[in-house]
Amino acid sequence: MKRTQVLLTEEQQREIKRIAKSESISAGAVIRRLIDRGLADARRNKMADAAEKMAVYYAEVEDTSFREIDPWVAEEPGNDSR
Repeated sequence: MKRTQVLLTEEQQREIKRIAKSESISAGAVIRRLIDRGLADARRNKMADAAEKMAVYYAEVEDTSFREIDPWVAEEPGNDSR
């Protein structure tokens, strides 16, 4: 682990201490857990955005023409020649 200094508002600090006390864990553990959740949310949002862009792209292309545009999609299932 690496040490990092972070400035918190008084309200944030109070809430973190309250959670830590109620769960019998350290304030640092609460902060790490909250950061992990925030990072997971950011990754999930990034993946959802990418999936949406792909869906829009393929929805805009006629049903068969995308096979000519994207050779990877045109390959037969089970063909591992990539």
